[in-house]
Amino acid sequence: SAEFIMKITDLNSEEQSSVKGHSAPILRTAFGKKYFASSSCDGSLKVWDAKSKECLKTFDIYPKSNDVDLSKVRGAIQFDRHENLIAAKEDEVVIYSSGVWSEKCTLKSEEMKGVLELELSHCKRHLVVGCKDGTIIIWDLSTLSCVNKMKCVSVPSSIATHPSEYKMLVGDMRGKWRECDPYLTSEMISSALKVRPLLKLAPRMEWSRS
Repeated sequence: SAEFIMKITDLNSEEQSSVKGHSAPILRTAFGKKYFASSSCDGSLKVWDAKSKECLKTFDIYPKSNDVDLSKVRGAIQFDRHENLIAAKEDEVVIYSSGVWSEKCTLKSEEMKGVLELELSHCKRHLVVGCKDGTIIIWDLSTLSCVNKMKCVSVPSSIATHPSEYKMLVGDMRGKWRECDPYLTSEMISSALKVRPLLKLAPRMEWSRS
């Protein structure tokens, strides 16, 4: 929140607790099974123990600001199926190993400039990356390879994947949502989104199956 505080609500008991640790507004939060993470305008990415609410690790990886609207990054973060922490930096995505929180690998691409959004597929095997110029890149987290690239007509502001089908929704800065299929290599379901297939996909991309 803008008050530098995270509020956690237990949906079963409806009990609420507060977690403090940042010195500027919080950009994003993400929950795993054992951990949760938060990114902030103070330039830090923090990993917390979900039970004790203790801060386990702090990374200083973002440019600092004092306002969410003035931040140069959105601080997008996700936990993969192994609870490795995935963090978007300006022109790359860094994956930190669960538990030890050391840098495991970095995802980079010539087209991946100005990373804004991260979203995992339902099976958490694929990562969708949205960039400032409208480029959307899909990574296979098991092989750390790019499996598809798409071009949107506007800057993506939000990405949501379908829980069971080969589909995702892409929201843009103009307030519009477009439905698309990350498996397609030649065209989007919606004509408003243009696909620019730069790589050939494998015979079948296991997008949402676990």
